[in-house]
Amino acid sequence: MALTILLVIFGIVTTVFVQVSLNSGSEKQFKVEQLLNEFAKSTKDERSYFDDEVKKDDFLLQRKVEKYYDNPVVVHIHFLIYDANNKLLQDWNELAINDKD
Repeated sequence: MALTILLVIFGIVTTVFVQVSLNSGSEKQFKVEQLLNEFAKSTKDERSYFDDEVKKDDFLLQRKVEKYYDNPVVVHIHFLIYDANNKLLQDWNELAINDKD
């Protein structure tokens, strides 16, 4: 009887540990996507179409901007996010209209 109770408790503890371990990775991915979304939104809202780097929490966000082919109005924006070890976590490309001039 005692062995059965111990096995049940061990099973529950193992299940909880696995679930917490799996969720911690998805929380980091959610944070990365949230930071990248905010950076992209502020870039478009402020029309900040120039190369830039921003340090936020333990992440480095980069924005690289270049002309889209020979079109003087459209820009290609490449967003990148790195962790504290300089490992690329995610990148994202967007096109935007630069009619600011």
